[in-house]
Amino acid sequence: MKTKLYILFIFLVFSNILNSQIVEFDKVLVNNKIVDYENQDVILGDKDSITFYYFCKIQQAEQTPFLFRVLLSNGLDSAVKTWNEPIIQYTKLPEGEYEFQVSAFDLRKNWNTEVKSIRFRVNNFEARLLKDIRYLNEIIESQDSIITTLKEVKPIESSKINWLSIIGGFLGAALIFTVIFIFIKPSNKGGGDEEFQRKFHRLELENNNLKAELGALRSQIEGLQRRTEDMRYRNKELEESVKRLVISKEELETLQNQKDELFAMLIHDIKNPAGIIKSLVELLRSYDLSAIDQQGIIDDILNTTKVIVQLSQEVSRVLALEGGKLNMDFKETSLVDLSKRVYDRFKIKAKEKNLTLMFEVPDGLPDVKVDDGKIDEVLSNLLSNAIKFTQKGGSVRLKVQQIDDTIVFEISDNGLGLSEDDLNNAFKRGAQLSAKPTGGESSTGLGLWIVKKLVEAHNGRVWVRSSLGKGSTFAFSLPIHQHQSKGVVHLN
Repeated sequence: MKTKLYILFIFLVFSNILNSQIVEFDKVLVNNKIVDYENQDVILGDKDSITFYYFCKIQQAEQTPFLFRVLLSNGLDSAVKTWNEPIIQYTKLPEGEYEFQVSAFDLRKNWNTEVKSIRFRVNNFEARLLKDIRYLNEIIESQDSIITTLKEVKPIESSKINWLSIIGGFLGAALIFTVIFIFIKPSNKGGGDEEFQRKFHRLELENNNLKAELGALRSQIEGLQRRTEDMRYRNKELEESVKRLVISKEELETLQNQKDELFAMLIHDIKNPAGIIKSLVELLRSYDLSAIDQQGIIDDILNTTKVIVQLSQEVSRVLALEGGKLNMDFKETSLVDLSKRVYDRFKIKAKEKNLTLMFEVPDGLPDVKVDDGKIDEVLSNLLSNAIKFTQKGGSVRLKVQQIDDTIVFEISDNGLGLSEDDLNNAFKRGAQLSAKPTGGESSTGLGLWIVKKLVEAHNGRVWVRSSLGKGSTFAFSLPIHQHQSKGVVHLN
């Protein structure tokens, strides 16, 4: 039985090889003009037409009628058609990215070919620019042809006239007549000499006219060359403008998608605490509660409101940072006092979670010009994260030291740690890390992105070291010699 199945399998494979069929594209036309779809993007306007020619290679001797299956899709919608024609045309397609697919099949002999596809896009602006570029190229090619023709010097052929040869002939004739006039004395004085003088002057005048025409012709050639070079330069500028516009469009689409994701996330995060407040208020209105119970509910409402205020502040910060401008107030600041202030503020929060909060900041650190409020925000964000992602009984350390001409801040913990993917995405906007807060705290994924932007506004840098299960160390450095002053800082 196994031997029969093996023989059947070999027969099917062999027959499939003998009867292999392939679908190929013959050509692609846009507005009845062939385009090089293999080496360049296919772009057309919404009023243009695109035609696909295709065929099926069949390697078997006996053929049965087969059909083509064509599909056109743009990510939102698709159209499928099955027929036996090796050509199909589409017109007046809406703007967007499209993919055309074609395959062939035979129901009687039960075979299908692989799908072949071509991508193209419908974009009125890009299509117009490409048409302008092609038009300029045609003008340049025609001018190059004219210049080449004018520069070529060939003998006079059957129906072609070479003006440079004619001019040379006239000049030669003029030279011969001049020699004759100088070295040969006319035999008759009177009428014959006067006739010779008239002919000679006429010939000399024609010679001068031909010289003038030759000079004008050379000037025209030089003018054509200058205009050709100018058109080539403008053509390159147009091509670069098209590339920049395409890149700008893609960047705008990416930014819009990121902004949509950000606000969807923030709305989701605000919805939960808002729902809690609503439930607590309904509880206050619906039941006759004791003063202690009422005070507990009011405290819950206050804490939940703080979460919403924090989220609102983060939204405002994100919008300010996205604008590429940040108002800064640099002034000489004691980083020791600033660090101690932040440390004291988080001691209670660490104690509530039964964490050990260590402070390692030497007294001899120099004062540095910084925006006091924004560095306070950076330290608070990093300390809050360290406490948030460390289990009860763990430890968090704030360490500040001078290394060369920078002040380095390190916030270390022995908490959950970060994976390799987390390390790569830690400072990206909206990044949700795999580690979850150990006490059920909320996280928007914006804090570290804001930290990076604020540190960079101080001409500093930020980094992280971590491994899963062994804790993390977030650090940033600030230059001691800061040349910033009060005003607007432009962010990259």
